[in-house]
Amino acid sequence: MLFRVSGGDADEVCIWLTPRLVKQLWPNLVQLLSNKVAQEIPTANHDARRMVLGMQHEAAVGQADFSQPYRTRPMQFPLGESPFVAAKITMNVLPNALYLLALHPAEGRGVDLRLTEPLLHGWRRMLQKACREAEWDLALGFPGSPLTAAEGSAESRVLN
Repeated sequence: MLFRVSGGDADEVCIWLTPRLVKQLWPNLVQLLSNKVAQEIPTANHDARRMVLGMQHEAAVGQADFSQPYRTRPMQFPLGESPFVAAKITMNVLPNALYLLALHPAEGRGVDLRLTEPLLHGWRRMLQKACREAEWDLALGFPGSPLTAAEGSAESRVLN
């Protein structure tokens, strides 16, 4: 899967994500977001934390606009025009409510992305949807947010 990242100054980096990398990345991504909830409400039980995480996720992606296509414009490619295959990934929490997502090839330069929590949730949703559409057959569940066929589609979901 090709992951294209553009910066505000017309720079673009293209990264190939493999099913193997996504499979390794996913539990770490879920754990990173789960740990934040555990820090916010340390006295809550596991089920309550899952529910809060699901609500935070739905609130974050509910504000995102997934209907807009990726804007292509003249770009500069600081790492070269050819995409690199991500072989190493690092995720960390940074100060000021930011997350670091570092994607690097086996050798050479990669990219370090600083994401807000809503951006991280949005990226998680897009990654999950893209893997499903690519038929990678990966179990990419998310606490408090059941994976359904309707997720990411135009159909509305009803909460009972």
